[in-house]
Amino acid sequence: MIIGNSVDLSASTIGSIQSMVSRTMVQQNIPGLSVGIVQGQKLVWSSGFGYANIKTEQTTSQDRVYRVGSITKLFTATSIMQLRDQGLLHLDDPVCKYVPEFIGYGKERITIRHMLTHTSGLPREYPGDYWQSLVYPSEEDVRRSLPRLMPVFAPLQEWKYSSLAFSVLGLLIYNISRMPHDEYITRMILNPLNMTTSGFELNGNDQDKCAQGYFTCEANGFKKAPHVHTNGLSAASQLYSSVQDISKFISLQFLTGLNDQPAILCPATLAEMHRPFFMGQSWEFGISATWMLFPFQQYTSIGHSGGMHGFVTNITIIPELQLGVAVFCNAMVDSHGITTDILNKIIVPSQESESANSAISQPIKLSHYTGSYVNMDIFKISIQERNGQLIGMLPKSPLFQNMKLMPSENADIFDTAGGGFSGEPATFIRDKNGRVIGMNLGGFYYTREVDN
Repeated sequence: MIIGNSVDLSASTIGSIQSMVSRTMVQQNIPGLSVGIVQGQKLVWSSGFGYANIKTEQTTSQDRVYRVGSITKLFTATSIMQLRDQGLLHLDDPVCKYVPEFIGYGKERITIRHMLTHTSGLPREYPGDYWQSLVYPSEEDVRRSLPRLMPVFAPLQEWKYSSLAFSVLGLLIYNISRMPHDEYITRMILNPLNMTTSGFELNGNDQDKCAQGYFTCEANGFKKAPHVHTNGLSAASQLYSSVQDISKFISLQFLTGLNDQPAILCPATLAEMHRPFFMGQSWEFGISATWMLFPFQQYTSIGHSGGMHGFVTNITIIPELQLGVAVFCNAMVDSHGITTDILNKIIVPSQESESANSAISQPIKLSHYTGSYVNMDIFKISIQERNGQLIGMLPKSPLFQNMKLMPSENADIFDTAGGGFSGEPATFIRDKNGRVIGMNLGGFYYTREVDN
């Protein structure tokens, strides 16, 4: 059928999507994934592909539970907007008004709005090696460290993604509501939306519903990823959910006040959350109240991705069409790319000419540093040389297309500008023979892939 002369959900289109997803799973070596397509207030199509657990041969489905990583931030942001609508805070209030430990080094100027829109200037991550050690800081650790925390930039100087900011917002939610952020989100968002398979903990039978996360290994196939609690950083990353459940949160974004959906947020507040606050150069991307905005055909899409050990997830929404797609994977792959491919199949393109931007390869001049760098299969950054300038790119993510690496006074240490790690030094590591083997960036260590 054709909906609004723009969205094609015919049987042939669904068949084409199924074939495309199956091919992508083979190409990207994906053990399992779940897909859902939402139109208005309905999950109009969903399916599971592959295995949730390879050893037990449990299959995926629309109600299979995954770790959704940074999609948690959307729920934290929704909580903040609820508290604002109740008159308990203002978005332009300084964070230290509600979290008194958040002082020093100019942090008094950082507002709640800055936090929500990734313009606070805070570091990307809480300092520490917890991604490698798997020992995440407690909430009290985070709270005690706040006075010593140094911003990278002044607020509003530029866009800079910060998971740390949302951990601080979790403390703010508790200080205002007197409920831990996970309890608040459960009571005020998950329960009213009847998101019964979603939550911050896995208990009893819930463990059997959750997919096993995997790292892909060329030699051994798949390696089970560790399953750890993010503790004091959970307001940015801890949520579990399913495609079926997240479809209800997607439908919430289409609330007009003319239906019977629970009033988690009023339509005016939802529209405010979708409205651009910061725009990248040449409209490559934008940021609203936590939603990431991208141009898509003649529309504007809003969405968010998430990554945890062995899991990558994405939801992308076209508000104008009341259309959304969710892709949850139990391996470190390009879920956003899969979501985009699905949208391209179901949205009938306009008759306007389509432009394709293809990068022209430039001669490599800084070959000591160029190549692909991988962090535990969570992120893969490509360092390229363009016109005598090192550029860092996260494939298919416009948020990282323009991270420039500029030489500093110290050998093998580059200053960065643009993208999610902006302002944080990239330190390249060499082996005893002088060959670059890795890179430290934004609290993560990236191993340089060996050229074939």
